[in-house]
Amino acid sequence: MDAAYDRDTAFVAAAIWDKTSKRIVETTSAVDKVSTRYVPGFLGFREGPLLVRIAEKLRTRPDVLLIDGQGYAHPRRFGLACHVGLVMDKPTIGVAKSRLYGKPEMAT
Repeated sequence: MDAAYDRDTAFVAAAIWDKTSKRIVETTSAVDKVSTRYVPGFLGFREGPLLVRIAEKLRTRPDVLLIDGQGYAHPRRFGLACHVGLVMDKPTIGVAKSRLYGKPEMAT
């Protein structure tokens, strides 16, 4: 699940991937007004409600949610993926495009 923005309008989408058939079995999308401004580090409050609404539109109930954003790897240990997973009562993985802090350790 992911969201994109144009000023105060959000474009939200979700897809269900079936691991057995290896294909997308359902998609849904929505356009919605954003009720909370963006504050760095607090994306869960801006995007979380939008992602929960789009997940609730799905007819197929996924076993796990993949969210474009941080989860436990968030500096506060509770990012967007955690927000959505808690509300949806589903295992959720944050699949962020970039690291918010830290650097990888090199094995010696």
